[in-house]
Amino acid sequence: MVDQNFSSLLSMALAEDLGSEGDITSRAIFSPHDTVRAVLKSKDRGILCGREYFTEVFRRIDASVSVDF
Repeated sequence: MVDQNFSSLLSMALAEDLGSEGDITSRAIFSPHDTVRAVLKSKDRGILCGREYFTEVFRRIDASVSVDF
């Protein structure tokens, strides 16, 4: 679970980036019915920290998003 400070910061960042109209570029490229799949890759082995924060960013934008690690 993400902490309150991150949650507040994320809300402010998304409000600044998306505003009331959403992301202009995404709206121009994708229709509301499009489904997108993305893969996060690393150049080398390592430890991934902050999975819950990564997931929260995408879930905040779209609650139906699925993030798997």
